[in-house]
Amino acid sequence: TLSSWATSRIEEVASTGPCIRFFQLYVYVDRNVVAQLVRRAERASFKADDSILASYVARQIDHTLNWKTDYASFAPRITIQGGVVGIIVSNHGARQLDYVPPTIIALTEVVKFAQGRTLVFLDGGSRRRNRCFQTLTLGASG
Repeated sequence: TLSSWATSRIEEVASTGPCIRFFQLYVYVDRNVVAQLVRRAERASFKADDSILASYVARQIDHTLNWKTDYASFAPRITIQGGVVGIIVSNHGARQLDYVPPTIIALTEVVKFAQGRTLVFLDGGSRRRNRCFQTLTLGASG
């Protein structure tokens, strides 16, 4: 997984070997920046190369993000029917959302929704071996 806050070039990550790669997009106030990041990630040729970028990005996070009003602009890229390769269940966005459920609870709902049509991964909440096995038992791909 490569975050839009990453300081490593995507080519660097790609050179580590064959695997499925994901781009973790943070939605910024400047939606043109978001659109550019998505296009660049799709072409697999973008880079984020120093701490100046991280400082800029930290000031650009859009805390008004609303699924109902913002979904339409992202829908073609994030649907299972649109060809999404996988879903990452994460509560790292909790800094932008109130009352986020634990990832292990959200996982069961996402796996049920996905119905095997795409990969589902869990990010966070699994620090012990038994929790990792539970995650897999509940249907996560990893």
